[in-house]
Amino acid sequence: MDKVYIPDFVGRSEMAVIMMLTSLAEKLNNVMERFHNDEQVQYRFIWNLEQDDDSNYMVLLYLEFDSGEIVNIGLYPYHWDCLPSILSTGYLVIMTDERLLGDQDGTAGSEDGEPRAVVIHNAFTGLDRLVKEAREKVENDESEDLKLILKLFEESLDSEGEQYH
Repeated sequence: MDKVYIPDFVGRSEMAVIMMLTSLAEKLNNVMERFHNDEQVQYRFIWNLEQDDDSNYMVLLYLEFDSGEIVNIGLYPYHWDCLPSILSTGYLVIMTDERLLGDQDGTAGSEDGEPRAVVIHNAFTGLDRLVKEAREKVENDESEDLKLILKLFEESLDSEGEQYH
């Protein structure tokens, strides 16, 4: 497996789930530049349930851009409470400049002061498959992590009354 990047911060708002990954700043610089210049950036993504080298479960977001950049973002159970919010918002925002979080004067971001972020639309796509995979695995593995991910999604669906997209 390629390198897995772990978010420095994961948060949510009514509009999106936000992930701060300062370790991706250089790797995604060209992609961020293209988004910033309003270029059409094609990408595909897949949500997977994986185990790391220590057999700990993680949700892995595989993200591939049309320019060839491939990024694996790993979310451990302490990040998972944000995942159900992706169902309701549909957006995932990936930022690489931590100054954006505390920026009071609007100068963080690129050299011209414009903030840069990658916005993943319809980010809920594939989460239903991820939940199905967790359900299948929990039958053979009584992992508390697997039970947690199922509980989070079931609570989200109960409280919002929505179907998976």
